[in-house]
Amino acid sequence: MNEIHNSAGPADINNISENINITRSITDKRHNKLLRVEAGIMIKNAENYRTAHHAPKDFGYIYSGFYVYDGRGVYIDCKTNTEIPFSKGDFVQRIPGVEHETNCVDENGWKEIYILFDGSFFDAFSNSGIMTVSPVIHLGKDNTIEKKILAQVNRLSRVSDNDVPYVLFEMQSLIYEINQIGQSNRKLPHVDAACEYIRQNCCNGISMKNTAYKVGVSYNRLRRDFRKVTGMSMSDYCQIERIKSAVYMMTVEKKPIKEVASLTGYANEFIFIRQFSKITGYPPGKYLKLHTQQISSISEKSAIL
Repeated sequence: MNEIHNSAGPADINNISENINITRSITDKRHNKLLRVEAGIMIKNAENYRTAHHAPKDFGYIYSGFYVYDGRGVYIDCKTNTEIPFSKGDFVQRIPGVEHETNCVDENGWKEIYILFDGSFFDAFSNSGIMTVSPVIHLGKDNTIEKKILAQVNRLSRVSDNDVPYVLFEMQSLIYEINQIGQSNRKLPHVDAACEYIRQNCCNGISMKNTAYKVGVSYNRLRRDFRKVTGMSMSDYCQIERIKSAVYMMTVEKKPIKEVASLTGYANEFIFIRQFSKITGYPPGKYLKLHTQQISSISEKSAIL
């Protein structure tokens, strides 16, 4: 497959008139089965697509999200019958286990850049604090997310089988970033201040009550507002920030895992490994190996070029 670009050229998205689907798989050794990872470009219009009803029993336990490159449609929550319109620049999420529909509202429909993976991978993140703000997230005029999703489509089409798990983790991280953007649209000043304080001090054994004191509100109010705005508890947010710090120390500063465990405030290496695996889906050694392989692969390609 030729690389797809969001600027003028032979593979410009505007020139794509047929669906493009890249499907790869990851082996789930615990259950002895293959799990799907997919990305691509889809065209949904009145001619080929009017209504998609996604029931868990039919669609399977799958997470997918798509960036609306052009056009418009509507998302319908079948349980509440809530309709949420979406249009160019929005990100639409199909959450595992949630029965819903996505419909065309006119004959033109929409063109999307999508990513899809087994719902169990979404749960690994969601159980660690990543919560979806809304099925439809308005990203505004900034096309940074568009470029990042497009990069995942291109990467999934060309990486080796060994690198597919690394691409999957990047997809998960992107979903986290998109939902953080959605959360930022509902911010409160004291929640902003608490997030910044936690980011700066997450590895220093801070307490959530002390965080409330630092930002000048009661603990109960901050706890309630923090979950309302971010979709997670302060403790979960702190854990994620600690692991993000750990990833930086391991991959950029090249610190050994045992030292990273200590620097990020964990009582011992075993607790750190358990928490790291819970949030990223991989133990730190495996994650570091995948990262090193990816960097090596990029370096080799650069040398050839």
